[in-house]
Amino acid sequence: NDSNSFRCVMIMIGELLNATLITSHHVLGFVFDDILGVRRTDLCENDIEGLYEILKRCHRELVSTSSNEQCLHKYLCILDKEKYKFYHGTQVTKRVRFMVDQMKMLAGMKRAQKINHIHVDK
Repeated sequence: NDSNSFRCVMIMIGELLNATLITSHHVLGFVFDDILGVRRTDLCENDIEGLYEILKRCHRELVSTSSNEQCLHKYLCILDKEKYKFYHGTQVTKRVRFMVDQMKMLAGMKRAQKINHIHVDK
């Protein structure tokens, strides 16, 4: 199954980053950029699930520097917009929205948004 193989490759990429055999620059600059960058094609559930598997395993490494955090934030904002392109009311939509929301939480975006919201309100 191609989708299962893709998921396994993404898990392996996350584990290579954890073992410091590749850098966060490789993951953000090649994997995330190929899927979410300017050359992206139609995003599918498998793409989102693969990115979720990486972020679930090594989110600390991907936000270890401010430049990494900004880069990841940019890609997660793209994902947040893209998740609404999936059909409404299906199981796929619920899974995609869950994975994107989890990735944002793992990257600390919700915390940052709440802090920004508090500062704007004052």
